[in-house]
Amino acid sequence: MSLDSGLIFRRCSSLGKRFQLLLVLVGGMVACSFNAAEAKPIVYVTNQGSDSVSVVDIASLSVIATIPVGENPRGVAFTPDGTRAYVTNAISGTVSVLDTASLTEIDLIPVGSFPGWVDISPDGTRAYVANAASDSISVIDTVTNQVVATIPVGSKPTGLAITPDGARVYVANAQSDFVSVVDSASLQEVSAVSTFHPNLVAMAPDGALAYVANLQEGVSVIDTASNLVVAAIQVKNQSDGLSISGDGSRVFATSLASFPDPGFVTIIESGTFNIIGDIPVGEFPRNVAVSPGGRLAIVADTFSGSVMVMDLVTLKVIASVGVGASPFGIAFAPESDLDGDGVEDVVDNCPSVPNPDQADFDENGFGDACVCLSAWIVEPELIGKNAIIGCGSLIGRGVKIGINAKISEFVVIGEKAVIGDDFIAGKGSVINRDVQMGNGVSLRDSAVIARHVQIGERSVVGDRGLVGWGARIGRDVLIGDFAIVGRYASVSDGAVVPEAVIIPARKDFPAQE
Repeated sequence: MSLDSGLIFRRCSSLGKRFQLLLVLVGGMVACSFNAAEAKPIVYVTNQGSDSVSVVDIASLSVIATIPVGENPRGVAFTPDGTRAYVTNAISGTVSVLDTASLTEIDLIPVGSFPGWVDISPDGTRAYVANAASDSISVIDTVTNQVVATIPVGSKPTGLAITPDGARVYVANAQSDFVSVVDSASLQEVSAVSTFHPNLVAMAPDGALAYVANLQEGVSVIDTASNLVVAAIQVKNQSDGLSISGDGSRVFATSLASFPDPGFVTIIESGTFNIIGDIPVGEFPRNVAVSPGGRLAIVADTFSGSVMVMDLVTLKVIASVGVGASPFGIAFAPESDLDGDGVEDVVDNCPSVPNPDQADFDENGFGDACVCLSAWIVEPELIGKNAIIGCGSLIGRGVKIGINAKISEFVVIGEKAVIGDDFIAGKGSVINRDVQMGNGVSLRDSAVIARHVQIGERSVVGDRGLVGWGARIGRDVLIGDFAIVGRYASVSDGAVVPEAVIIPARKDFPAQE
């Protein structure tokens, strides 16, 4: 798998020939300018033929998890906070609730027959499920994960979308040739809008327009104030999936292949309803999701068992990622623009600090808002994911640092030190060469650790604490401020060394190495 050079996904481990790790200034500390934990271009894909959901990291073009669900999963939607994903299982007649932290199924909710699509209310309190074989909508309370209402609609409801205020739900009834409008307060159908074989619905961000993918008549546009069709847009072939950019300026409709033509994603300008272009994307593009910043679109191609990554600036497919069998539904996980500057994290040259202008004076790929030139890391490839390294710090040759480490300003770590996960080093602390530290160790400001020291998991060394050459510190030890542990001294697991106490050096310590 590879990316077209027109779209750059930056990794901290590939910073060029010099041993520089450019960093993001955040509250007096700095973080790698493309931080995998901060930037989350994550897509969930339902695999009809594999009874699973693939979790795809778009930055690395890899499947990072495969979650078993019910039989023939179709739709997927996230709660606004991104902590849960709801997946419809068509043949099972259930909805799987996925925990996005543990990447596991945590609940299973019986609904109607052949549930095909799901959407979550803007306040996150309800999930609406279209039951194609029951001619109904199931309403799920997302707190209890119980069905609290079942709403009769037209024949074979296959898709739905909710207005941004949560007041109405628009439901595509494929065999009734109309779109039901459901009032979310009364939980009743209050209007019907005629179309021809409506399949899916996508709502404009401002709620003024609802776009309907019709299986045989392109895309219909409904004015939600009058509930009248105000435009009909022809696409190349049978229209199947729909998505709208976050700013509402573009609509994306998938069209299935029709020999000799391939499948397409048709891009529509929302203001004029003109077609901007058609992008070939395989034979059977079922559904499409557009990233919040509108730079990327991801398409589920059922025949190839993959998702296609499209650059919406160049209007080209730049990559594909193999997922499960017969991928169908697709959705971006929330929070892909964590600094809120309007540039999505996957292409933001500084995803942790707002920099909408993307200024990059030296054109090194890292935004000027993010660069700390005074931190030096000899071998950045040995630094774990999500590590934070402060300005003025020096990380020596052969130093290995685990994931989620937080190293403050002006810290020095000597050669060949091995630092565990979740390590914290206070400002001005010094760690000499050949030190070994377990996971979760914390050093306070100006702490000094001499050579060949070993410190067990979760131990803490206080401000200006000193641990002498070759000392052995057990697990869960607390060494107070200004305390001194002498050369080759040992401190047992769980011990507490009070402030300013001196633990004398061993008299029989071996010769220095």
